[in-house]
Amino acid sequence: MRLANTLGPLIFAATACILLSFSTAGQSTESGNKRVIISNIQLLKFPELKTDGRRWDNYWGGYLPDVYFVIKNVTAKKIMYSNPSRRIENLKLHGTAEFSPGFVINDLTQTYAICLYDYDSITENDLIGSIVLSPAIDAGQNTLTWEKDGVLLRIKLEWKD
Repeated sequence: MRLANTLGPLIFAATACILLSFSTAGQSTESGNKRVIISNIQLLKFPELKTDGRRWDNYWGGYLPDVYFVIKNVTAKKIMYSNPSRRIENLKLHGTAEFSPGFVINDLTQTYAICLYDYDSITENDLIGSIVLSPAIDAGQNTLTWEKDGVLLRIKLEWKD
């Protein structure tokens, strides 16, 4: 798997996602798939501090992130799924956050971002990291992985005819 272009920041309601696209060299983009299911989202690694050097949470929050995910349609600039109340509280530094959303994507002509955030009740939520799924490029791949700045994300996909 090779990393394609970084497309730059995408802004949704004052939150940024870094857009990355993954592709396999020589892979056909015509797969015959009609939909894809996001079956699993994993945050496997994250740094102790945010990129600005501050802790994820305040003293009362144990300094640890409260992790939730958002699915965005990048093409249409729409949030498809976001539920901060469905989060993993105070994730330990060497812990894993795992979600099994079973989210179905029927429009394979669009590009989607799967973003993981730290929920903050008082301040702005913090982006931990994101993976962009472009069905036309990623067709047939069952796992997408992204690692940068101490963050390791993985999503598992099920392609359906």
